Amino acid sequence: MRSLLGAVGDALALDTELLDDLRTAVSEACNNVVLHAYGVGRGPLMISLVAGSPGLHVLVRDRGGGMHKVSSRADRMGVGLAVISALADRTEFRSNPDGGTDVRMWFINPDADPDAFAEIQTWAPPSASLSGEIVVSLSPVSLLSPVLGRLTRAAAAQSRFTADGIAEITAVTDAVAAHAAEMWVDETVDFSLSTATRRLELTAGPFGAVEVFTEGNGSDESWSALTYQLEQPALEQHGDHKLLRTVIVDERVSA
Repeated sequence: MRSLLGAVGDALALDTELLDDLRTAVSEACNNVVLHAYGVGRGPLMISLVAGSPGLHVLVRDRGGGMHKVSSRADRMGVGLAVISALADRTEFRSNPDGGTDVRMWFINPDADPDAFAEIQTWAPPSASLSGEIVVSLSPVSLLSPVLGRLTRAAAAQSRFTADGIAEITAVTDAVAAHAAEMWVDETVDFSLSTATRRLELTAGPFGAVEVFTEGNGSDESWSALTYQLEQPALEQHGDHKLLRTVIVDERVSA
């Protein structure tokens, strides 16, 4: 989580105080998912972040039992919700009819026009075809490079990748980001990460100009990095667009 928010803060040049508030509020929301959403089991935690001139809109979603099944006084949940409400300019806590909880937070720029608030109140969920330990939806697409790079490196380190393996992952994510402006169909990009020991699966999309991922097209340098690491990227059709799925395995022996 610190990797995600740190990357966003760097990319947007956020004020230190705002970044601290953002980190604390989002961390509290994620902690509540870990402590309360799934009991002793496990389940997905989804985060969406939309950045615009008025400010930031963040959504933390789980697929657990919903807030109506958890006492607000249980453990420190009530304290966590109060902290989120105090730090964000606006908050919403909602149990979904089909299960799970949405925690929405808005952080508004001090000099923003109040009427511009509506610009960041809408949110499109990540593609239903995405699943994994980490599912991220970002807007604008320019956030992809710093966020994807930092999150994949952190995930690889936790999955015991070697230094050379992490360097290969960086080459892959840099190559994907280099094509983003050509491939993405709008100003929102989704990606998911799943890990096992020395194994990382990345899914990203939706892509429009899929011919960019045909061998011989696109930027020679970034395409060479991508095809060298992955042999052949896997594109899967989903409706009118496609998703890129890649798996990176580090088979090196640690020093």
